[in-house]
Amino acid sequence: MGSRGRTYKEGLWLGVVTLWLGVAALGTAGWGALLVQRPADIEIALHDHGDALPDSREMSVEGMPDGMVTIRTVAVFRRQDGGLIREDVEGTGIVLLGTYIVTPARFPSTRQVERPTPLGSLAEPAEKLSERSVLLLHGREVPLDRALVDESEDVLVFRVPAGLRLSSFPYPIGNSDDLRPGASVYVMGNSLNSGITMREGIVGLMPPQDLGTSVRPEGIFVISPVLSPGEDGRPVVALHGRQLALVGLTRATTINAQRMGWAVKLNTILGLIRDMEAREQARDVLVSQSRVP
Repeated sequence: MGSRGRTYKEGLWLGVVTLWLGVAALGTAGWGALLVQRPADIEIALHDHGDALPDSREMSVEGMPDGMVTIRTVAVFRRQDGGLIREDVEGTGIVLLGTYIVTPARFPSTRQVERPTPLGSLAEPAEKLSERSVLLLHGREVPLDRALVDESEDVLVFRVPAGLRLSSFPYPIGNSDDLRPGASVYVMGNSLNSGITMREGIVGLMPPQDLGTSVRPEGIFVISPVLSPGEDGRPVVALHGRQLALVGLTRATTINAQRMGWAVKLNTILGLIRDMEAREQARDVLVSQSRVP
């Protein structure tokens, strides 16, 4: 029995020594090859599906409140009995290129008086008399001029008022056409200027026509889980490598008591802005040529 115990102990020590010698022979480089590859060494595709960690150094939110602004639209209606109704709507817009404030076209424009019901909104017959939009900034209202409205793309662009300097949204611009179903996205908010929030979602598969919108399907993408009413105009970001990039602008609504939501692609918004600037440049050239004697 003692001989068997010694044989077992000797075999155990021999195994430990052999393992130690093997590790020593493997060396530092060989041992590193056995470790899990670090995220920084992995090549990450554009707009990943959430299987990579973003670089925390590229997620600064200090400048984000300045790049997100609050827009208030006030509309006045006359009811059939002659009474006046004032409708106030507030929502979010983002500052792009230091020159424009962008928001969904259907958010700030109050087309009719609507009353909420358990089955959705019910329109009240009324004539629209006036409407104006203002930027809420440091306790004051700054009038806004519309530069572009495209309801087929659900895009409204205001010009930053002259003499007013606003910071653009701090994240770089991503390629929203590269988004695929299942890709992770983050909806960002700054409700009541109470702090930055980030809500994770994924790009969904629901056809845009099921959202009750007539916007061009190629210009939007669906977000799951669904958005809540009041989340219009919020920036949507996605991973670009290990960095977050701006890819869209939210639009939320309720249809038949169902909450629905999507995002207008940033590529769509930028394309409309470029076309508008090209038209304005061509117009300026014609005006200058007409003044030449």
